[in-house]
Amino acid sequence: MTPRTEKLSFESQLHAIAKLHRKGASGVSISLAISDALDALLLSVFQSSRLKGQKGIALVTLGGYGRKELNFASDVDIMLLASDESVKMSVAPAVNDFLHRLLDHGVDVGHSVRTIHECLEVADTDFEVWISLLETRLLVGDKPTFLRFEKALHRHDASNKLEFLKRLLSSVQSLHHKYGHSAKLLEPNIKNSAGGLRDLHSALWILRGTNTLTLKQLAKGQTATTTMLRADNVRTLVHSDLVRQALKAFNVLLRVRNEMHLQAKNLHDTLEFSFQRQIAEALSYRSTTSTTSVERFMRDYYIAARSVGQFAQRISAWAEDKFLSRRDRFPKSSKDRSSRKVNEFFSSKSGKLDLRGNGRAISND
Repeated sequence: MTPRTEKLSFESQLHAIAKLHRKGASGVSISLAISDALDALLLSVFQSSRLKGQKGIALVTLGGYGRKELNFASDVDIMLLASDESVKMSVAPAVNDFLHRLLDHGVDVGHSVRTIHECLEVADTDFEVWISLLETRLLVGDKPTFLRFEKALHRHDASNKLEFLKRLLSSVQSLHHKYGHSAKLLEPNIKNSAGGLRDLHSALWILRGTNTLTLKQLAKGQTATTTMLRADNVRTLVHSDLVRQALKAFNVLLRVRNEMHLQAKNLHDTLEFSFQRQIAEALSYRSTTSTTSVERFMRDYYIAARSVGQFAQRISAWAEDKFLSRRDRFPKSSKDRSSRKVNEFFSSKSGKLDLRGNGRAISND
C-alpha cells in the first residue's frame, strides 16, 4: 500500500474504534485497540524502510504507548535503540528514512535514538527519561539488543532503587500540589490530580523501579497497568477487594479520558464545569427527577478516583516502609520511636497510626 492508502486505513480504524467506544466498550479494550492499530502501522513502515533486517537496532515504544494505554489524542513516543555507538552511526541514514516515512503516513511521534549506554547515562541525569525506560516495549527489530538493554536497566535500577524511590515520591507530591491533593476536586485533571491515571502509573513505576514487578512482553488483551493489578505479588501487598476496585476504576478513567479527547478533538485532560455535561451525556448519563446527569457522572468519577488514590497510597506506604529509612521518610521528625496513645483504638508510632492490641471491628462506613 502507498503511504496515503495506509494513512487512510489507519484513520478508518480509529473511526471504527471510536464507534466501539460510543457503543460502551471498556476503556481498557479501546486503549488496547488504539495501541494495536498504531503497532500495525509502525511495523509496516519499519518493514518497508531501510531499517528492516539491520543488526543491533530495535524499535521500542515508550510511555503510554509502551504500556499499551493510548487514548485518542495521547502523545506517542518511540525510541530507536542501538546496541552501541558504531551501530548508531551506521544506521543513521536508515533511521532518517524511517522517520520521514512516518511523516508521510501522517504519524506524529516523539522520537529519540540512543545506545544502551546512552540510555543509562541519560537516566542518571533526567528522571523523566528514567521513568520512560521502565515502560519500554519491543515492537520490532533486533531482540538480542533489547534483551541486553533490559538486563542493563535491571542492574542500574537495582543499584539505584533508593534514589529512584525518593525522587518518584517527591515528584508525586509536586504533581498533587500543582493539580490537587483531593480526589474530589470540582474540576479535576483526570490524568494528574490525586486519584487520576498518573497515580496508577506511579504505583507501577514504584514496583518496576524497585524490581518488585517485572513486565515481559505484555500478554494479549493486557496493558502494563492491568498486568500490575493482576500480578500475584501485588495482591500480597494490597487487599484483593481494593485491587479489584482499582481495576474497575482504571477502566472508568480510561473511558472518560477517551471521550474527553474525542469531544475536544485534541489532548485535553481537565474536566472543567463547562465540559462535564458534554462528557456525561456522551457517556449516556441521563438526568432523573432527583439527580442531574452531571451529578451522576461525577459521582462515578469520584468513586473511581478514590479507589485509585487508595491503591496508590497503599503501594507508596509499602515501598516507604520496605526501602526507606525513618530519616528518609520523616526528615523533620524527632528520633523518638516510642508509641503514644491517641485514643482507645489507636496509638501513634514513627509518624503512623497503629491499631492498639487486637482492637475490635471498626466499620468502613
